[in-house]
Amino acid sequence: MSVDVGSTEKALLLSSHPTPLLARRDPEDPSHASTPPPSTPLGSNFPRLIGLAAPTLLTIALPSVLSLTDTYLASYTDTFGTRGVSNLEVVSSTIPYVNFVNFLFSASFAGTVVPSLIGGELEDNPALPTTLLRLAVKASLLPIATLPILAFAIPQSYLPFAAICILTFPLTFTLGTSLSILRGTLDTRTPASVLIQTCLTNLVLSFAITHVGLPVQGAALIGIGTMIAEGGGFYRAFKVLGDRELIEMPKEIILGKEAADSHLISTIHANVGASFLRSLLLQATLLGSSAYLTAQTNYIEAHVVASSLWFFSSSVTDSVAGGVQTLTAKEKDWEIGRDGIIMGVVIGAILGSGIMIASPYLGFLTPGDEGVQADLQSIIGFVAGMQVLNGLVFVGDGILQGLKLFKYEAKVMTAAAIGGTTVAALAIRGGTDELVAVWTGISSMQLVRVS
Repeated sequence: MSVDVGSTEKALLLSSHPTPLLARRDPEDPSHASTPPPSTPLGSNFPRLIGLAAPTLLTIALPSVLSLTDTYLASYTDTFGTRGVSNLEVVSSTIPYVNFVNFLFSASFAGTVVPSLIGGELEDNPALPTTLLRLAVKASLLPIATLPILAFAIPQSYLPFAAICILTFPLTFTLGTSLSILRGTLDTRTPASVLIQTCLTNLVLSFAITHVGLPVQGAALIGIGTMIAEGGGFYRAFKVLGDRELIEMPKEIILGKEAADSHLISTIHANVGASFLRSLLLQATLLGSSAYLTAQTNYIEAHVVASSLWFFSSSVTDSVAGGVQTLTAKEKDWEIGRDGIIMGVVIGAILGSGIMIASPYLGFLTPGDEGVQADLQSIIGFVAGMQVLNGLVFVGDGILQGLKLFKYEAKVMTAAAIGGTTVAALAIRGGTDELVAVWTGISSMQLVRVS
């Protein structure tokens, strides 16, 4: 991935590490052209990246398990009484909003800005974790402010579960930020362990309290179980941060004076803003595709299955990107990015080949609907073919985030969203099948991002 870095950023990188990421590619330094510095062997960073990627993959996947657990329990609870409303309907209608808010927070702050800042700034700013947790608490108040609006916008039967989910956001946001702080210190096993504990607690506790027989809607009881489980996960993560002397007491986080200097806080705000724009554009493009296919065609079922395959397989290469991001933030060595890109491409090729080999047998995902199965086969080539591309894109994002080039990343995403949407619109206008046109647009978006 090509990176257009300004002179200020380049000077910072060239002075911050003996073998910085861009130093060996600087065309303005004649010494690099004549006598390039010695490089480490190809693949020398593979063991470290794999060690970081494996637990990170669990960290990426397990939050989805929380949502699936709530959905399953809601369906199960409906079998012994719904108290006037389907619990599955309540949960299924609320979870997409919760996931959307969590995605925006993770993609614009906890999963991107936090590990990069911890990896690169913690030694000079020991109060940084406290400041980041304080910002997470403030961010969680924004969705809580939407509660009065939701009280009028959604059916009253949905409100108890929705309110509990929204009131859980402070725990969710601070838990995610705490785990990302640990990831920024190159500890990925503790976050994975905490999330496994949280998911198991949620499953056992929610299952138990829905059988107590309380005169409360089953969906609301499931929400309470999730809140308690996330609270337990946050307590454990917070205790680890305290034991490692990375944070101050909770009272200091909420009520204490600002820990970091104003310049660093301004930098954080600018990075979060750029990262939020990138995440919003990506999500809007993908959700817009789903909305169009829902409103204008009968292809939404095949599109949902293809999108699920795409996201699930992409999480593998995204976990490699997480390791690249953290190591790049700490060491700024270009060879980390080199080895990460190789890993991303190889993993993408394996995933893409696996999807193509399995494509004749994907009918089990839509049993009894031959029309949906035929629609899925028409776009499965896009899903498989984009895996190598996704490896380049996601690892490239990890490099950019490790270098804290969030503004550049947002500019690339803006161009990609416009380009992908334009290609899809022109394809539909030219008479291309709508489902194929939408996936052509998504492929074009990824091509622009990798350029």
